[in-house]
Amino acid sequence: MVYEAGRRLTKREIDLFENAKDIREIQYLGVRLVDKQCEYDPKKIAEYAVKKGYASRLGYLAETALEAAKNQGLTQNLSRVKRLIDLLYPHRDEHHKFLFPETDDDFGRMFKRLAKDRSTDKLNKKWRVHSGTHAPDIEDYIELYLIDLRQGNYVRNALDLMRV
Repeated sequence: MVYEAGRRLTKREIDLFENAKDIREIQYLGVRLVDKQCEYDPKKIAEYAVKKGYASRLGYLAETALEAAKNQGLTQNLSRVKRLIDLLYPHRDEHHKFLFPETDDDFGRMFKRLAKDRSTDKLNKKWRVHSGTHAPDIEDYIELYLIDLRQGNYVRNALDLMRV
């Protein structure tokens, strides 16, 4: 994924809840939600997420990213994220879902156990989402993409940097 400030958030990015190859892609989506230069309509994104069955997962990710942004001192222009959260909350799933796409291989089973073990905070319970991703995990991405980029540092590819 190449980070492009100001680019519009797409349905394809929201579909990462079904087809992400790496949890970092979903964490990166959290950064996009709080990026004031990323364009999106919270109502349209919420409608699409509800239609596709992603309401709980996107709501959890949005609220986790919002917390991370506040922890990083980014407090301006977060009203869209708050609006998205408010729109998604009434449509959260009745049963717990996993933030990352589920797989049935050995890694998938191990991931499920770890996610359930770490899914103990209030946001996990509120959104009914099993995930080991919490605000500190997204704070690193926010620092890298939103703070470093705003200071003029060039970031070529998000996932390439995480593999170093």
